[in-house]
Amino acid sequence: MKNVKVLLGTVFLLLWLFSVVNSSTGNMATTSNSVLVVNFDGEITSATYEMFKNAIETAEGINANLTVFVINTLGGELGAIDNIITLFSNSKVPVAVFVYPKGATAVSGGTYILMASHIAAMSAGSVIGSCSPVDQYGRPVTDDKVINFLVTKMRSLAIHHSRNETAAVEFILSNLNLIAEEALRYRVVEFVVQSTSDLNIALQELFSKLEDKVLVEVEEKILANVTPVWKLLDKNQPIEGKVLKKYSFSGISNKNVIFYSRGTRYMLLQTVSDPLIASILLTIGIYSLIFGLVTPGVGAELVGSICLLLGLVGLGVIGVSAASVIFLLIGVSLFIAELKTHIGALAVGGSVCILIGILLIIPPFVPFEYRGWYVPPRFYTTFRILAFTITAFTSLFFGFIIYKGLEAKRLKKTLDVEALIGKTGYAKTDITPDLRGIVYVEGEEWSAKTDEEFIATGDKVEVIDVEGLTLIVKRVKQ
Repeated sequence: MKNVKVLLGTVFLLLWLFSVVNSSTGNMATTSNSVLVVNFDGEITSATYEMFKNAIETAEGINANLTVFVINTLGGELGAIDNIITLFSNSKVPVAVFVYPKGATAVSGGTYILMASHIAAMSAGSVIGSCSPVDQYGRPVTDDKVINFLVTKMRSLAIHHSRNETAAVEFILSNLNLIAEEALRYRVVEFVVQSTSDLNIALQELFSKLEDKVLVEVEEKILANVTPVWKLLDKNQPIEGKVLKKYSFSGISNKNVIFYSRGTRYMLLQTVSDPLIASILLTIGIYSLIFGLVTPGVGAELVGSICLLLGLVGLGVIGVSAASVIFLLIGVSLFIAELKTHIGALAVGGSVCILIGILLIIPPFVPFEYRGWYVPPRFYTTFRILAFTITAFTSLFFGFIIYKGLEAKRLKKTLDVEALIGKTGYAKTDITPDLRGIVYVEGEEWSAKTDEEFIATGDKVEVIDVEGLTLIVKRVKQ
């Protein structure tokens, strides 16, 4: 019972740390002197959505002046892209998408994200376009229902961000591609930054171009309906229509630039959200469970359950927060079961589940203040070390218990003298009712006595009873 209390206390400590870190996003005080920069390079998946979501929540929490997503992508999952577009639309902090560096691309899903941003910028030498949809095998999708939906969505993004509607449609219908200078000329993007290998210099150039600009959301009449539209204007330019929102970028070049760190959670999510890996995990999980049902045990079922959960997380069926709690609860349950059974495999499975749960909990590092509390960078380092230390300590603790349990079983087996009843061996010394001797049974020498008149050295004997550690034997007639 004491061990269970210690284990539960450890888990509650982890959950408390989790709640403190996650609640910090909603409790952070106004900073309003910073720009959050998020660097993304790769395929857009559900893990990308989780990262973008956390970045925008962080930017809102610190009341940043601007969130800049520096991207280089060939596209990805339509569901994740659609969710990111919704994030941008609902963001309380202006969002800029910057295609960087030279030679970078934001094609397919990357172009959708670019068109959904409040401010679109490209590095000289970068490319956008090619938005015709393809299936999971790379084959073009020709279903009119899908094509018409995507065309309408792209048109809507262009209209509501004051960008070239014709070019937006051609991105899908004819796989139009534009270099940075063409995109600027055709009013698809607002800025082109000259190519440089130093991201900080490129960002400063972008910020300097924003200095004399204001971002406004105004009511505008479109097709006989009044709808909100985003516009990036010179700060002295007269604004037509009712202003709903207005953001000034004066002095943004002097703001504190904070670089978002992806953290261990994103790396784990990015791995399991790969379609191939997610499929493999689901396949292993299903077959492991089937194998476990056919041959009852604990190993196959544990492997199957963990793989299935990871596969569902990778596909976005289970949310990250819910998955972390599920893994922690499963880990605790397995450890408690291990205390009762001493199987060994339960403790191993519990360690794996708790480790995965911790990896999903650990947030990315961004320094901030909330309600007068300052959370320095070392907090996140300490949190990671503490989490892994607790997992390692718990695993070692249960490993020690398992070792002692197995040792006790071996000792019990060694001293289970009654199991020798009925076994045969031979006498190594003479044995009489008045003189004990030595017999060799089951590979070991034992003290023995007999009720028979005489057993000579070398006679074959059979164990008929035991007294303590002394065997009672009789001579086996040849």
